[in-house]
Amino acid sequence: MRNIFTFSALALVMILTLNACKKSDTTGTYTMSANIAGTPVSFDNSLVNVVSKPVTGTVSYIIEGLNNEAAYPYIYIYIPTNTVGTYNIGGYGSSVYAIYASDTLTSRYSMSGTVIFSGSGPTSVGSYSFTCTDGTVISSGKFTAKGIQ
Repeated sequence: MRNIFTFSALALVMILTLNACKKSDTTGTYTMSANIAGTPVSFDNSLVNVVSKPVTGTVSYIIEGLNNEAAYPYIYIYIPTNTVGTYNIGGYGSSVYAIYASDTLTSRYSMSGTVIFSGSGPTSVGSYSFTCTDGTVISSGKFTAKGIQ
């Protein structure tokens, strides 16, 4: 029980930190989109960040879909590498997982899905889809993200 609480608390701190530190790109160059429960949603900012996990000492790459003018909704996809490839999205705590948050009180974690990641550098391009543990389906996702430079 203590491990679950610690892991949840660290995840919340990481999410809040990333939201507080997000950098806006007002050029519209980097975007992300998906159908969320059948409704098309677009994010006007997308980037790839590196996050070190203090508990395990590992590094994750996060593909973020954000909006410049609003904190919500957002999508984060966590992958352990920035190598081109197709990755299976699993549940929270697996090496590849996703989070969809519609507001401050509602974060939905992935259960299964796929992300196709095309490299790191100035721009990363890819696609994704996943199903959340509550049954919310995120489909037809695409991103053109500011890559790691």
